[in-house]
Amino acid sequence: MNVNKIFDPTFDLVKVRMGLDIKEHELISGNIANIGTPNYVGKKLSFQETLEKMINEPSSTLRTTNKKHFLTGIEGPEEDQFVINETGEVDIDKQLSQLTENSIHYKALVTILTKKFNLLKLAMTEGGR
Repeated sequence: MNVNKIFDPTFDLVKVRMGLDIKEHELISGNIANIGTPNYVGKKLSFQETLEKMINEPSSTLRTTNKKHFLTGIEGPEEDQFVINETGEVDIDKQLSQLTENSIHYKALVTILTKKFNLLKLAMTEGGR
């Protein structure tokens, strides 16, 4: 049986978006940590540009570190695929707001995955009855 057929495209899309959210969290945290640093220029992930780059340059290939890993078909963004723009001076209120928004978004993705896995679990435990 092909394991790829167990997972629908939602898993792959959520995986990619979670990778983008993690990178955005790192950038926002870095901005907050460097607020008092002279000449520091804030950074922001460009989701749209990163997504376009991933679609137009599908050069990354799925790498596995263990033969038991599932192949899903869509790889998350590699470090060199992120498009990061400079935002100028860092505003703490704006950064905290973006951090909160990003955290809420990430938690929503975790909820989606949890529900998907619960459906798979239900199908595996109750499907043969």
